[in-house]
Order: sequence, then structure tokens, then C-alpha cells
Amino acid sequence: MIGMKRKILIVEDDTRIAMMLFIRLKAAHYETLVARNAVQAMSLAKKDCPHLIVLDISMPGGNGFLVAEWLRGLTETADVPIIFMTASRKPGLREEAREYGAAAFLEKPFAANKLLAAIQEVLGSPVGWAVGWHWRGFSGLSRDLALLSETGFQQVQRRLGERPHIVFALHLPRL
Repeated sequence: MIGMKRKILIVEDDTRIAMMLFIRLKAAHYETLVARNAVQAMSLAKKDCPHLIVLDISMPGGNGFLVAEWLRGLTETADVPIIFMTASRKPGLREEAREYGAAAFLEKPFAANKLLAAIQEVLGSPVGWAVGWHWRGFSGLSRDLALLSETGFQQVQRRLGERPHIVFALHLPRL
């Protein structure tokens, strides 16, 4: 996992916005793909399995919600986080995006730093890290660590899915 760049698919029909996002995310050390319409988005998402999708809601070839619905129905992309963006001020879009499992919702125009902050909140660092911990002795600490619920671990594992940005391996001594 060390050194693996996080892959982001940008789905945006406006060339200027797509280029600005592409350059900004490349500069932030993300591997970046661009789709200009819904058909390209679905094809690239299925083929390249991105870690995150930044998806415009209004575009040619189908709206972003239709794309999100299709992505949620595929095994390869069902758990990929989606950040929705739109220039529309239509009421209810934010709530509809939540229904499709939006990781974030941005209204255009937005500062690139706001998008980067949302991406980092979802994915963490642009490059994945693997971290291992090995505990020996410290029986009191070991008991405390052993009390961590398996349910809590499962929640973290489910949240990270197959795209963990930090993996902890705890080797506890027997109590």
C-alpha cells in the first residue's frame, strides 16, 4: 500500500472546470482521470475503479444522480465515495445527493481548497500508508487494548473498505 497514489475520477462537462480540477488534484499528488459525460464516467469508473468520484450533477448524457445510481449497482464501484458538485440552486439537491450516499456536496463556484479539504476528509493522504504496531509486554496496556470492541474494529474496516489509507496491525500478548 505504501506509495500507491489515490485515484480520483472527475466527471465534469465544462472543459475549464475539468482542467482546473485536474491540474489542482495532480498538484496535490492524486492520480486523476477525467470523464466529460455520463457514458464516459460509467466506463472509466468500471474499468479503472477509482478511490473517489467527483461528480457533476448536471451534464450531457444523463445527470449525476443517474450515474450515481448505476455506480451503486455495480460490485466494483458500489462503495466508492462520491463528492457531488453543481451550479444549480434547485432546492432539494443536497438532500437528494445524501440519498445517493454523498461523501460531500459542493455548490459551484467553489474554491479548489474546499474540494481538496473534502477529498482529504474522505480519503486521507493522497498516498496510502501501511503502518504496523507490535506490542510486547505492557500487560495493563494490552488488557486495555484487548477491551476494544470487535464491533468498533468492524465499523472502521467497513468504512475503509478495500481502500484503507491507514492499516493498523496490533499483535497483543496473551493475557
